[in-house]
Amino acid sequence: MSRTHAVLRCMGQILGALVVVGGILRFVYDKRVGCLLIALAICIAGPIEDMLTAYVQKEGKDDDERRALGHFVDLSTSIGFLICLGLAVWSM
Repeated sequence: MSRTHAVLRCMGQILGALVVVGGILRFVYDKRVGCLLIALAICIAGPIEDMLTAYVQKEGKDDDERRALGHFVDLSTSIGFLICLGLAVWSM
């Protein structure tokens, strides 16, 4: 099962990177702001959330605090993700 998880994680990272690069390129060449916002949303929900979660897991004093901080990061990054996607839809 761990090999399946590793393969799925790798696929997700590759696909996410392709969408982010594609979004940035579409913005640079076609000035499509929506594409840039989608790329930003993926960065927020992916690597930024992972970094913040790892940080709060180290900084929490006990399991309850780490769980609460992790939940706060999850909710906050979800809001950032949805704001970016909403702005992307609005800009199209």
